[in-house]
Amino acid sequence: MRNVTHAVSIILACLFVFLAGCNSCGSEPAAIVPDAGSVITQDAGSGGAASNEPKLKWVEFEEALKIAELEDRQMMIYFFATWCPYCKQVDKDIWTNRDVINCIDDAGYVATRVDVDRYPTLVKEFQEELTGIPRTMLATVDDSTVTITSIVKGWYSSPEPFLEVLCP
Repeated sequence: MRNVTHAVSIILACLFVFLAGCNSCGSEPAAIVPDAGSVITQDAGSGGAASNEPKLKWVEFEEALKIAELEDRQMMIYFFATWCPYCKQVDKDIWTNRDVINCIDDAGYVATRVDVDRYPTLVKEFQEELTGIPRTMLATVDDSTVTITSIVKGWYSSPEPFLEVLCP
């Protein structure tokens, strides 16, 4: 019986992958960042010197939840997978875009990345809104209850759909 349950789990995971439309490899998830006051960090260039290229500062989900609730800030939740080519494109074209980074920082969002393979319970919790990956959502937090307020829809290589939702 245990083998049947395991097989069903694998089939469901494959179905999710098929429906999401992603089938390649990608980047590693971010680690917890202790200072979440600003979502911008400076990119370290060669030799450890700081360059002028801003980067988003990602916070693990549980830490982001605490920060958002304590500081009365909205969360920006980015669902992705390391094997998803569209997620790689978002990492390359959106999360490095200066306008998007400044918008997120100016709005005061607590930015968090959720790897759908590492956190299946979060995927299940947001299954109604999470119809595929990559998916970016804005949410409020009240008494540890996360309420989705907006979802970014649109093509993933252009910052405009993100800017329209994140900073209207």
